[in-house]
Amino acid sequence: MRHKYKFTDKHNTLGGKVASLLGILAAALVIYGLYISFKAKGNGGTTVGIFGTLAFLCSTVGLLIGLSSFKEEDKFYFLSWLGTIICGIVWISICGMIAIGI
Repeated sequence: MRHKYKFTDKHNTLGGKVASLLGILAAALVIYGLYISFKAKGNGGTTVGIFGTLAFLCSTVGLLIGLSSFKEEDKFYFLSWLGTIICGIVWISICGMIAIGI
């Protein structure tokens, strides 16, 4: 049986943790907004707009925090990468939805 030992005191960045949580929240808001819209056959109204706006704000803040978390030294950056990528994908998706709607 192999044991994995960790010979370092590095931790994930705080900004990476926050960005990952905001990315997951933004993705959940988009998915729930799409669910409401499909269930209402495209007539989601302001509820879907509010979910989309909140997801856009969460992904924007998460993207900025995730990018700034790479400045922290001597840390693990896995959650920084994960949060930045999730927030970036959600942000680009929402921008695409807005562009298609215009």
